[in-house]
Amino acid sequence: SYYDYYNHHYDKDFDPGNYIDDTLLNVTKDFELNINDIVTNALRRKSNSPIDTLEQFSALDAEDFATKVADYYRAKEAIDDVLDEVRALEEEVSYTRATARRRDIRLEECKKIIT
Repeated sequence: SYYDYYNHHYDKDFDPGNYIDDTLLNVTKDFELNINDIVTNALRRKSNSPIDTLEQFSALDAEDFATKVADYYRAKEAIDDVLDEVRALEEEVSYTRATARRRDIRLEECKKIIT
């Protein structure tokens, strides 16, 4: 049977570098599935409408890419904004520490005068 053959030859045939390719070949060979049909069906589910032409595939891919690029730039802008806030807070902390040091020096001078 297929499973006996598969289990017997699995270790010899297994190549970690080609694992995905081997799996796809096994699926298409044994179950007579067409990879194009699988991809088409996945994209149809994603687009919620019929996809019949290469242009529609390309448009869907371009839309996905544009969305990812837009997400990337929004995330980059948000990170830049947060970094600006962090820098401002670091400057404020530095200024507050300098003020605290000056006040500590004045306090020590006042203590010397009083005692």
